[in-house]
Amino acid sequence: MNLQGRIPPALGNLSFLSSLDLSNNSFYGTLPQELPNLRRLRFIDLSGNNLSGPLLSFFSSLPNLRVLNLSRNSFSGPIPTIIGNISKLELLSLKLNFLEGEIPKEIGNLRYLTWLNLEFNRLTGLIPLPIFNISALTKIALSKNNLTGELPTSICDNLPALQRLYFSGNQLDGTIPSNLQK
Repeated sequence: MNLQGRIPPALGNLSFLSSLDLSNNSFYGTLPQELPNLRRLRFIDLSGNNLSGPLLSFFSSLPNLRVLNLSRNSFSGPIPTIIGNISKLELLSLKLNFLEGEIPKEIGNLRYLTWLNLEFNRLTGLIPLPIFNISALTKIALSKNNLTGELPTSICDNLPALQRLYFSGNQLDGTIPSNLQK
């Protein structure tokens, strides 16, 4: 499909909708304010469009949300700290946007998160330590940002399921922790 235009606010009337996949179309503009009405949503994939504006905090009002993929758009500004309140989230992908500021430490509250992808943004500062305590994580992708500082020596102590770790293209320094060299 090649749908185009703005995402219609009337989507907010579909109160029984559990999955919303409008990926790889030509939608533009900001997200409709009516999306929080979709309280049964478990899956949102709006990747591969030209959506813009700040990431809105209303995603935290979707109590059943498990997948949030907003990759390959033009979202800008910071990642809202309230994102840590999406308690059932398993996949968070915000790669290839124009997000700025620090990665919120509140992401560490997402105890069911298995896949975190924040690659190719303009994120700065240290990688928050609480991320390394999400024991369900299998993949962490933070490449191609402006992250700084040293990786903690205990980076994998609480990540028993970790399979992939992507940190390239940042300004990280120090030595590779010994538990990553196995």
